[in-house]
Amino acid sequence: MFGHKCEKDAFEWHPHASVLLMEMGVGQLGLAIDTKMRTDDVRALIQILTVFRANVAQLFIDCPIIELLVSQINREQVNLLMEMLRSSRILPPDEFPKKYDYNSVARRNSIGLQSGTFFPKLKKLTITSQSNQLEHLSRLLTYAVGVDYLYETDNIDLLCLKIILGGRGHSNQKKHFRLFRHLTKFRQWTAADRLGERYFQQFSGSNRNL
Repeated sequence: MFGHKCEKDAFEWHPHASVLLMEMGVGQLGLAIDTKMRTDDVRALIQILTVFRANVAQLFIDCPIIELLVSQINREQVNLLMEMLRSSRILPPDEFPKKYDYNSVARRNSIGLQSGTFFPKLKKLTITSQSNQLEHLSRLLTYAVGVDYLYETDNIDLLCLKIILGGRGHSNQKKHFRLFRHLTKFRQWTAADRLGERYFQQFSGSNRNL
């Protein structure tokens, strides 16, 4: 799709899943998925992201989807490790390092982990989250998938987290504490301290940037 001239707002449904693809302009592709995702929907979404991942320079993504992607990377890592362990039991210890082809196993991974980074050219990432969805971001730490498996920290120009505060009662101290806890874990996963001014958080309905 990148560099492809298209009619504005041209769209189509994935033939086997509830995933909508929309060409939003030259080099711009929008994806929408049903909030009640089925297995086929998730598989289709991951496959589409995989097709375009090598050329993505700017990405806008909702927080449930980024957790879904990181969990998939984690699953691929576990599958790779299990296959390596199975092969190590078959081959004699002194022959395993010579005969085992790590790259061939990596090439069989469905999302291409052999490159080490899912979005190698990503420069700008914007993550949008409702205030009641922040658990998706704090859970990223639990997958044991470093942020550099998603994008290269040294190459990122901007990482923006947009938080939409909904409803009333946000002055509640417990809600503030939960918000701070989730954001702290997310900042830890993204190595926000390394990013410095390239990382910022934005709250809807407020002029404050943290």
